[in-house]
Amino acid sequence: MISRRRAGILYAKALRVVNSCTTLQHLEGARNYVNNYFRVCGKVENWYPLVVDAPSYAVNFYNHLIERVEEKENILNDEI
Repeated sequence: MISRRRAGILYAKALRVVNSCTTLQHLEGARNYVNNYFRVCGKVENWYPLVVDAPSYAVNFYNHLIERVEEKENILNDEI
C-alpha cells in the first residue's frame, strides 16, 4: 500500500491535471489519469471486473478527484 504522504503528493498532481483542462478532450485524459491514480494508490485484486483494495484516505482523495472531474465537465459543457 501507498503511504498517506505519497498519496497526498499524487493527489495534488492529479488535481493540477484536472484543473488545467481547457477542453473535453483534455478532460478525458485527466479522467484516465485519475483512474490510474487509484490503481497506483491501491492493490489491484482483480482485473475483470476491476477490484482495487486501497486505504480509506486514497479512496477519499479519489472520490474528490472524480467530483472535480465532473464539475469541470459541467463547466466545459456550459461553454460549448
